[in-house]
Amino acid sequence: MKILIKLKPSSRKEEILKIDDDHYLVSVKSPARNNQANSALINVLTRYFNIPADRIKIIGGHKSRQKTVMVNK
Repeated sequence: MKILIKLKPSSRKEEILKIDDDHYLVSVKSPARNNQANSALINVLTRYFNIPADRIKIIGGHKSRQKTVMVNK
């Protein structure tokens, strides 16, 4: 399943807001440096979908706040 995410790095808390079936707003505490926010995004998504990290891959927007993520359930 392909989902579109708007990432908010350096937030006070980590949370996921589902906008619709394909769009999510994700806040992470990690800053957007040295791939820290992307790693935190993967960790938050693993807990949200309750699947291992190797089933989640960022396929677009590695250096952007707008990301395309592939989730294999």
